[in-house]
Amino acid sequence: MYGDGKVDCRGFHITTIVAVIGAVIFSVIVGILIFIGCIERRKQKNFLKNGVPQS
Repeated sequence: MYGDGKVDCRGFHITTIVAVIGAVIFSVIVGILIFIGCIERRKQKNFLKNGVPQS
């Protein structure tokens, strides 16, 4: 730890940068999984409606 506790911390530390990058990566992965789920659901609905799978 740095400082004497009388002033607040300034600047970004490596933990802050890693946490932000981790949150961004997690959000991207969740978004991709939701997108894939929507595509699969759309294919399933189309199959149930028409009986013909789309590629």
